[in-house]
Amino acid sequence: MPSDIGFSNDRYILPELITNKHIVKNKSLIAVNGQIEMFNIVAKNFSEIRHEEKQTIQERSEKAVELAKEKVSVYWVNRNEESALINELDSDAVEIRGSMSIDKKRIF
Repeated sequence: MPSDIGFSNDRYILPELITNKHIVKNKSLIAVNGQIEMFNIVAKNFSEIRHEEKQTIQERSEKAVELAKEKVSVYWVNRNEESALINELDSDAVEIRGSMSIDKKRIF
């Protein structure tokens, strides 16, 4: 808040942040130590979480586009593959990547 550093909060009133969680199921089997698991385990460490993210890119991207339909939205992604897929699925989406030049980013 601006008041934290001595300024007025008059023009800095933000609406309440609403967070909604939506879960997609990973239907692929996970290999642990080279062995295929009969049941998917809960991803706990970083490499398991990244593996789970990679396995569900299609489902998560489709769900995000479905939820954003006919709304003004910002898609925040962790992987370039997600960004590219969402850009394909949502014809109104504009993709801005960190690797783009600052001049290209300014256009948007």
